[in-house]
Order: sequence, then C-alpha cells, then structure tokens
Amino acid sequence: MALDLAIGTAGNTISNTITSVIINPLIQQIDDAIHLDENRKNLETQLNRMKSLLLDIRNQFQEQQRTLPATVDNCVRRMENEVRTARDLIDRSRQQQHCLDCFLCKPNLSRQIRKWKTNFEELFKEIQTDISVFYNTRGIVTSAPHQTELLLQDAPDYGFVGLEFKNAEKQLKSWLTEAPQVGLIGIWGMGGVGKTTLLKKVYNYYKVSDIFDVVIWVTVSQFSIIELQSCIAQTINLDLTVFHSNSDLRKMKLSAHLKIRKFLLILDDMWNPLNLKQLGVEFGNERGSKVVFSTRNGDLVRQMNTGKSFQLQPLSPDEAWELFRNVAFKDGHLPSDLEHIAEEVAKECKGLPLAINVIASTMIGIMAVDQWNLALGQMKIMDLNFPSTHPRVEYELYQILRWSYDRLPNANFKNCFLYCAMFPEDKEIEVDKLVGMWIAEGIVESKNPANLMETAKSYINLLVDRCLFEVAHFPQGIVFLKTHDVLRDMAIFIGEKEENCLFRAGQMHEQFPLEIREDCQRISLYDNNVTHLPAEGLKCRKLVSLILRGNKGLEKIPEAFLASFPCLKVLDLSRTKIKTLPISLWQLTQLEFLDLSYTEIEDVPEGIKNLYRLQFLDLSGCSKLSSLPRHIRELKNLKSLQASQYNVVL
Repeated sequence: MALDLAIGTAGNTISNTITSVIINPLIQQIDDAIHLDENRKNLETQLNRMKSLLLDIRNQFQEQQRTLPATVDNCVRRMENEVRTARDLIDRSRQQQHCLDCFLCKPNLSRQIRKWKTNFEELFKEIQTDISVFYNTRGIVTSAPHQTELLLQDAPDYGFVGLEFKNAEKQLKSWLTEAPQVGLIGIWGMGGVGKTTLLKKVYNYYKVSDIFDVVIWVTVSQFSIIELQSCIAQTINLDLTVFHSNSDLRKMKLSAHLKIRKFLLILDDMWNPLNLKQLGVEFGNERGSKVVFSTRNGDLVRQMNTGKSFQLQPLSPDEAWELFRNVAFKDGHLPSDLEHIAEEVAKECKGLPLAINVIASTMIGIMAVDQWNLALGQMKIMDLNFPSTHPRVEYELYQILRWSYDRLPNANFKNCFLYCAMFPEDKEIEVDKLVGMWIAEGIVESKNPANLMETAKSYINLLVDRCLFEVAHFPQGIVFLKTHDVLRDMAIFIGEKEENCLFRAGQMHEQFPLEIREDCQRISLYDNNVTHLPAEGLKCRKLVSLILRGNKGLEKIPEAFLASFPCLKVLDLSRTKIKTLPISLWQLTQLEFLDLSYTEIEDVPEGIKNLYRLQFLDLSGCSKLSSLPRHIRELKNLKSLQASQYNVVL
C-alpha cells in the first residue's frame, strides 16, 4: 500500500514536472508563434506612439528656442534607442512571417517584443515623472518663460538653506501626507521668495508619488478656464477637444475622470480667485485628493477659503550669505580679500533667494576686487548701468518681480507702487504722508471726493496683500510701510526707464542734477547733500512731484527754480535749512501738497492764499515760525494742516 502510494506520488511529480518544464513552455511557444503578427502590430502601434511623443517633446522646446533639461534629454535619448530596437524587431518579425513551423525563432522574438513593451511602459512612466507638466509646456513657456527650466529640472540643494524654507517644506509635506482633513492649501509671499521652488521640492517628494495616483502641475498665470481644463486633462490622458464649445460637458467629463483617482493638483502662480468646482476639480473627497496653490496675493488665500496656508519669508542674513557664497564660489570657498566685499554684495539682496541666486551667478569666476567693488557701488545706488552690464539681473530678476507690478489693477496702482522709489532705501514711509502725495497727484480715484483718504488706504491694503509693501509698524492700524530693497530697485528701474522719473533718494548727491529730461514727471533727491539749486535753465513743464526733503545744507530756493515747474502738485522741502519762501512758490496754482516741516522759515506770506488747490500743508516742527497768516483760512480745499504749535480750526 505504502509502495503504491510512493509510486503514485512519484508519478504525479514526474507528470507535473513534464507539464511545467516541457508542455506549458511548448504551449506558450506555440501561442507566441501564432500571435507573432498580432504582437508585431501592437509593437508598431507602441512605436508610433513613442515616436510621436518624442517629436512633440522636441518640437515644443525648439519652437521656444530652448534646450531640453538634462533629465528630460537623458530619458529622450534612451527612448530613441528603444525606437531603433523596435524597428529591428519589426523588421525581423516581417522576415519570419512565412516561417509558420519554426518554434525556435518566433517565440524568442515574441518574448523580445513583450520585453520591449515593458521597457517602453517604464520609460513612458519615467518621462511622465520627469515632466508631468509636459503637456503644459507650451503654456508655461508662453506665460512664464523664466520658469520653464526651473519646473523641468531639479533645483540644487544649496538653494534651500533657509530654516523657514525647510520648516515650510516639512509642514507642507505633513499636510499632504498626514492630514486627510486638509483639502486646499495656499502658499503666498513676494515674488522670488521661493514659492515655486518649494512646490517643486514637494512635487519631487517620493511619498507624494506613493500616496497620490496622479500629481498634476499647472502654472496658472493668465490661463483661461478652458486652458486650465486642457492642461489638467492632458496630464491624465483625457481628450476634451470634442467638448470645446460646451463648458458644462468639459467640466463634467474632467470631474468624472478625476473622481476615480486620488490626485494632487499643484496650481503655481495664481493671481485671481479660481472656482475649482466650476473648473471640474473636486478635492477633499473620500479618496483624499488635494489642491495646493501659490500666489503673491495674500488676500487671494483668504478668498479661496483654504484649509491651511502660510506666508514664505526671505532668508535671514546668515542663511542669505550661505546661499550667496555657495552659488558665487565653488564649494563655498572664496579668497580672503573678497570675503568682506562679497558679504556686502550679498546683503544688498536682502534675503530674497531669487536675487541672491541671480546676483551671485553673475559674479561667478570674478576674482578682481575692483570688479566686486564696482558691482557693490552700482547696487547701492541702483545704477541703471548695473542691469545693463549684467543682463541676467534684468531678465532673470526684474522681469520676474515685475509680474507683481504688471498685474496691478490699473495705472494708478502702478504709480502708487513706484512712489516707493521716492524714498531712501530701508526708509519707513509714513502712511498719511504717502497717501497725501498720491491724492495730490491725482492717482487715487473715488466717485465720492470725501472718501479719497479711505480709498487711498484701501490701495495700501492691496499693495500690502500683493507683497509690494511691508508693514513696518502698526500700533494703531497701519502707520508705517517699507518696501523690500530689491523691489525698490525694480521700481527705480521701471520709473527711470519707462515713466520719465528721476529717483536719486539717499545717494549723497551734492548737486541738483542738470540732465533732467523735459518730460520728467517726478524727481526725488530725498536725503542728499545738495546745498545749491540751479537759478535757471531747467525746463520741466510736466513735473508733478519734487522731493528735496533731508538736504540739510540747503538754505535757499532761487526764484527762477520753482518757475521751471508750473504743473507741480507735490512739493516737499522739509528738513532743509531754508529760511524764506520764494515768491514763485505762490505761482504754483496746481500745487496740492506742500511740506515745509522742520525748516527754519520765520514767516508764511499771505501769498499762500493763491494756492487755492492746496489740500495738505505741513508746518510742524517749524520752531522759528511765530504765527500763521490769517489768509490760510481761505484755502477752501485744505483737508490737512499739520501745525501742532498752533490751535487752528479748519
């Protein structure tokens, strides 16, 4: 009995061995041989798909005259090798088409085809990982040329030295991977502070790829709803072209495809609120899909009703120097004679990562101390020759930062921002005085003139939300403002290049510039060392604002000087040593803002009644002024009189 059982067991073992080792492979070989033609056709289909993909990738970059990023180029080359392999397999399969009884070559060929298909699928997945924004490349290049290579390449680790940046990265990763209740996340901050870089770090985070079925990147900028839908749809291989004219069907189709996936949608560079449901994106569902967006507009974060958000801040001085040193000098090592001057150049970037990277990159390989001194001097006074001789500053720094300027609602807001260039670097700007100048110039508009001050302060709020101004002090509301120095430099660049302004605040000039253009509209010599003004020869009939504040050696205003500016609306002579006021001042009938505070004037002539448009008059701190003229009460448009030593009722 036991012997029979043993023989039976041995027989079964032999039978199973024959089946697994001989019969099954033979059946598979027969099947492979029979289906060789079908496999070849499938191979041709995949080959055409790969060729089309490769051609499309290269064409999109060539059309924009850009080279492929290294990671993408490497994958493309490997795919091109697979194309050659596929062609060889197709040729061999056609040659063996009539060899019906050969079970040696055909099965082997079918196995090679299946292996090629596996390689293709892996490469296709890799190219999607390297450039998941590939289908959005045209949109990115069109709307944000400077970002294309940044999005498609890994950023170097030395770009992320900031403790705040690392904390933000850690927090964002935590919200994405460990907080299922958080569906919408907003990141905001000024241009160049590292928002896109932070999103890219998270996009490349391996756990994100493990958790989400698909990660979609869209650079929003100025895209319409239809373009945004197309970018998202193409990333998930969904064709919406047939629904181009029907927005409801587009939304429903996109929504249906996204609902079956756990997706992470990254919306970089948003400027306006976006109705995600109207777009066809529903997040926070049972699958745990999420949306992350970045913006320069803090108010937009509030309008989007985010679950979590944070503001990204510039680097600390130590972190900024570490980043600058590592970019400008190989391995961070620099000659001892350059260390001090290089640190000073780094400080001029005021912790803005984009500025640090761009400026440091322009100085790579420069070892001459005089060249570093020249660059530092040009940066300190915002010499327009600096961006001209260092073109990367204009195209890789100012062009990026000025998006915040270009996207302001209208020309009035743009002029309000440019006013920051009227004040010296790091100067705290008194809000009431600033808005007074804006109103006097006529760049604040309201249907109700009585609400101009409130309207002007709403402008302040918007500019703060857009990260163009910073709140310096706020003991009782917003009282003082500051502007980041790099933004101020950009304002000087735009103002002088495009808006006919002359900004020389805080540059220690000893003479009034005589090279002024006739169509100049604003001049600021705030905090300089000017002691004498030209008596005649100036022709600036379009000048509306003139600031001479803080020229402590200035004692006299020549009569003919003010006669050169008949359209003047804003005049600031405060904190000078002037003792008398020229008669020509009372001929400036367009004047609406006059600041004579902390001067040594002893008298305000009755001619002031001729300034019938005057709205803002500051006489505070005029210790030698004994009385106010009675005609001051005839200034019917006067809204603000600062003269604390007198009890004046307007």
